[in-house]
Amino acid sequence: MIPVTSLRPGVTFEEHGDIFEVLTYNNMHLRKTSSVVQVKIRSLKSGATTEKTFGSNGEVNPVRIEKRELQYLYKDQNSCYFMDPQTFEQISIPTKNLHGSDYLKEGENATISFHKNEALSMILPPKV
Repeated sequence: MIPVTSLRPGVTFEEHGDIFEVLTYNNMHLRKTSSVVQVKIRSLKSGATTEKTFGSNGEVNPVRIEKRELQYLYKDQNSCYFMDPQTFEQISIPTKNLHGSDYLKEGENATISFHKNEALSMILPPKV
C-alpha cells in the first residue's frame, strides 16, 4: 500500500478490480480540516477518465505495469497480432483492449502496456 500523497502523474494503482493511471495530481489544504488529494485518473482497462478525491490519510495498492515494444503484424475480427522483435514470439491481443488499433499499419512498432501478461493499453507511434 502506498499513501495517496505520494501519487504523481504516471503512477499506476489498483482499486475495485480496475487499474488506473494518474493523469493529474492536486493536494488541497482545507481550512479547518485535513487536506484532500484530488487526482484525475484513466482506467487502463476501459480508457475512461474520471476525477477522484481521497482523504490525505488514504492508501492505494500500487501496480507494476510492464511496457513492451511490439511489431504489429495483422488484424482479424476479434484480435490484433503482434510480434516481439527480440524473441519472435507472436502475441494475440483482443481489439477491445487496444484503442486506436485501426490506425496501425503492418510492420509498425507500438508500445503495449501489460499487467500480469494481460494487455491493458497501447501507445501509438508519433506518426501513424
